[in-house]
This record gives sequence, C-alpha cells and structure tokens, in this order.
Amino acid sequence: MRDFKPEDLALVTGCRVSPHLIGSTVELWLRAEPGEDFIGPDGKWWVSKGQGAAWVVVVNSNGGWDFVEERHLMPLRGDCAPARQAAKEQDHA
Repeated sequence: MRDFKPEDLALVTGCRVSPHLIGSTVELWLRAEPGEDFIGPDGKWWVSKGQGAAWVVVVNSNGGWDFVEERHLMPLRGDCAPARQAAKEQDHA
C-alpha cells in the first residue's frame, strides 16, 4: 500500500480498463478494496472488482471520474511540490 490519501494528486502510469488515462494527472477521491461497495461521485452504488486496491479518481483534464488500481498511480507531492511552487513564483515575478 502506498501512502496516498484523498485529495492527493497522482500521475496515472498504467490502466488496463481506461488506457486513455495513462499520463493524466488525477485527484484521488476514495480508496476501495476488492469487493468493497461504495457510492461514487455520480451518486450510484459501485463495487470494486479489481484484484487489488483501487482509487476512484477525478480526472483534472475533464472533471470526469474513473477507477485506477493503486499500483498504477505515482504520487505528485514531496519533491515535486517545491518545484511546482518555484515555477509559480517565477511566473508571477
């Protein structure tokens, strides 16, 4: 298990169900274990059918949502955060 939490940003590195998401930046919304049921962002009941833990993610590029296995997510925080902040500061200078 990775040290993810809701609202973290992540990069999708693989996705067999939705390969168009590979390379997308997503916001983590809810972690689901295999067989776990939950109410999705659309208000409907869903069941996680994967072999491992998956996240319901909000796709930042279009505001939609999807499921991505945790093993296919790379966190975008830590070392990335200061670089993003520095870039923002340079844009405003």
